[in-house]
Amino acid sequence: MADTTGIKEPSLLLDRVVHITMGGDMAVESGNGGGGGGTPPTGPTADFSFLVAEKVVTFTDLSMAGSSPIISYLWDFGDGSTSTVQNPTHTYADIATYTVTLTATDGNDLTNTHPETVRTTAATDPYFANVVLLLHFDGTEGSTSIVDSSNLNNSMQCVANAHLTTANSKWGDSCLDLGSSFNAGVITTGSMTPFTLGTQEWTFEAWVYLTADPANGNFLLNFGRFGGNQSYQFWIAFKYDFGGPDHAYISEVTNGASPHLIEDANQPIVGQWQFVQVRRRTSGASSYIEMAIDGSFGTTDDIGATYSLEAPVDFLALGGLNDSGSAAYAGQLDEVRFTVGVARPFAIPTGPFPDA
Repeated sequence: MADTTGIKEPSLLLDRVVHITMGGDMAVESGNGGGGGGTPPTGPTADFSFLVAEKVVTFTDLSMAGSSPIISYLWDFGDGSTSTVQNPTHTYADIATYTVTLTATDGNDLTNTHPETVRTTAATDPYFANVVLLLHFDGTEGSTSIVDSSNLNNSMQCVANAHLTTANSKWGDSCLDLGSSFNAGVITTGSMTPFTLGTQEWTFEAWVYLTADPANGNFLLNFGRFGGNQSYQFWIAFKYDFGGPDHAYISEVTNGASPHLIEDANQPIVGQWQFVQVRRRTSGASSYIEMAIDGSFGTTDDIGATYSLEAPVDFLALGGLNDSGSAAYAGQLDEVRFTVGVARPFAIPTGPFPDA
């Protein structure tokens, strides 16, 4: 009979039971010792789709399970609200851009998170068919890619140091930064036919953020012909020194003549976002060029219903762009819209302009 006084209790090594005797003998038995050495479990892959209806967004879970079923969901809607429902619907308070994340957790306590950018929208624009330029300035830091979201999809080009920045914005995560350099801006590079204004009504709108007040003023919009005498230019500027400081001006220069100035006592404030609207409105035999800053209506100038603004055949520019190199715009722009054939009501938007 074998001596068993030195036999130790079985010990667990990986998935085998090993018996060791005093004499050094070892016996290995197959066992089920906890799965050591097997393939590690795979976690879930979070994913989702969404449908935006103005401020109401419906989210649909598209997550895929790994080795274990998904047992919980955590949504972060980007506005401080969360949900644990698999397919939630969320109503946002504002029209803006949000980063929404879904975190899926499975039975092995493995997680995966997926982010998406969600942009709530305003109600459909009844005049969208008349929009000839629509710029949201969405993009990454330093990008010079500018997308026109109007139906015309105009080609846009950054000039000098104009670029997108994420350091500031009115809506979304970025805006257009023009710095304070002369001749920096964004210019159309396609057909100017849509900007043939003639005697039509029109509306130009933009969010402006001035960072300085250059001596020659801040040029917001400038379009016309390049030439030795600037044979035609139409521009909107703030504090352009024709009649005194702290004013906004709308000017038309034709065939080198003295500017036809429309002066407004309002002026955007340096260091804050403000909404600028300029429009031509026709009523009977009169036609008015009008400006409002943050909804504050300024001076009206009656130019007559038959007064025609010549077609700008060379360019339309935002910022300090002209052929003399003497213009500047110090600051940023966000949400620019140009509508032809409509004098829009003066109103401050509560979110980005709609894309339809």
